[in-house]
Amino acid sequence: MNKLVPSVVRLISSGQVIHSIQSVIKELIENSLDAGATSIDIKLENFGLDKIEIRDNGCGIPATETAYMGQKHYTSKLRDMQDLSSIMTYGFRGEALSSLCAVSDVSIVTKTQTDNVSTFYELHYDGTIKKSKPSHYGQGTSIIACNLFKSLPVRRQVYKTNKKCKEELKRIEDLIISYAIIKPTVRFCLKHNKSVIWQKCQVADIGSAISVAFGRAVFSEMITINYKGEDPAFSLRGYIPKNYSNDELTGRSNSDRCFIYINQRPVMFKGVLQAIKHHYLACQKGQINKWPIAILDFTIDSKLVDVNVESSKTQVYLSFKVYQFQFPLFIELYNTIDYLMLTLKLKSSRISILFFV
Repeated sequence: MNKLVPSVVRLISSGQVIHSIQSVIKELIENSLDAGATSIDIKLENFGLDKIEIRDNGCGIPATETAYMGQKHYTSKLRDMQDLSSIMTYGFRGEALSSLCAVSDVSIVTKTQTDNVSTFYELHYDGTIKKSKPSHYGQGTSIIACNLFKSLPVRRQVYKTNKKCKEELKRIEDLIISYAIIKPTVRFCLKHNKSVIWQKCQVADIGSAISVAFGRAVFSEMITINYKGEDPAFSLRGYIPKNYSNDELTGRSNSDRCFIYINQRPVMFKGVLQAIKHHYLACQKGQINKWPIAILDFTIDSKLVDVNVESSKTQVYLSFKVYQFQFPLFIELYNTIDYLMLTLKLKSSRISILFFV
């Protein structure tokens, strides 16, 4: 039996964290949001294979932390296991930049409010700093990844196919829209080969973000949800189509515009998705077979949510207590509990929920 050398271990684990082009965008956008950014630009060249650049106007990386920014398991968001029960940031493991360094050529430009000038850093494959020099950027951080999956040739070849590239660009756009809606005061802009694919300006609230993203006509067909149960650990806000809404505006052939969040974290909550579709079709008297445009943001006590399920962060668990909260919630919203028997299957004391990836 042979012990794997550190470089092989690093590459294998990094390939699990950075498993797609979209996963790179997701990790870096979340870093920007955790840094308090109000403006995020995402630029892709050749669908992200040649170059990905994400630039924000967040707090920047302090000079005292730059030596560790590409190192595995260095993070300012978590100190010990107790912090996991109250974690509210998107990231916390300290794996994103380290993993990205292992599968691409990474450079970073950053400036804090107290820095006189920004600094450019080029990183080695192991996350250490290769070289640095003064730069001209304003406050915030810009992360550039070139030659994505250069050390994973099979994966890079898969993403070179025209069909796969277009599918991935659509997934990236959907991901950015999901964050742009739940973070209405943040400006987003996605460009591919210098052409704008999608953008949203800063707006005051989620309703305005929906109106900007999908149009005023669509928003006029939506109703607001604000649910607060007896237990303060659970609440819901969002928008769903009105009864008998215009399905030409509010209906889709797939669920790509059903956005579900837990504590503002985009997730794929299959039970709720099916429930929304069930209600939508019932309200349309069964004359269509479409998915509705819907936005639901569940606010749940962080102690009742486990976000540390696997390295790729594709799943979270909810406690049984949250499952119990859902009965009065959907009875109030839909006046029925029949669909619960069809769409929510309690297999243990926890419910598995898939992330929006």
